[in-house]
Amino acid sequence: MTPDKQAGVVRSVMFMSAEDASEVPPDVSARTYVIRILDGQAVGHHVYPPLRAGHAWVREYAFDDVEPDAAGAPPRHLFTEAIAQAILRDLREVLDHDGIDLLLVHCFAGASRSPAVAEVLAGLYGVSIAQACYPRDPRLKVTPNKHVYATMARVASRG
Repeated sequence: MTPDKQAGVVRSVMFMSAEDASEVPPDVSARTYVIRILDGQAVGHHVYPPLRAGHAWVREYAFDDVEPDAAGAPPRHLFTEAIAQAILRDLREVLDHDGIDLLLVHCFAGASRSPAVAEVLAGLYGVSIAQACYPRDPRLKVTPNKHVYATMARVASRG
């Protein structure tokens, strides 16, 4: 195994919008693991552009950019521990046998769900998030979803 393909290694983590992710060129994506965060609402709520061909791994998860309400009743498509476990399990299955040059996490806008997931995964694998991933639209402020971040961090801490 060559050093650039060391099993268990994540070299870089990025988050971005679905539109930006659809523009990641194939020459960058040869060893890219993509986490696509789709809306948990009815199909067709947002139309996600297709990714370019050539990504080594693409996994999709569906949940909305929501927090639990004050009464404790979970919204219909809330991020759950089961989704966090699936994200971590799927990623570990690849890393057990391979290395990843770029871990790319995207949601529709790239400003809340994907940065929350990306921040936890970057911390878990000891890499920093690339500055190039912040939204191009200056009206979008990156504010990681607190519920998604807390749930991912709690599940990741259990190993």
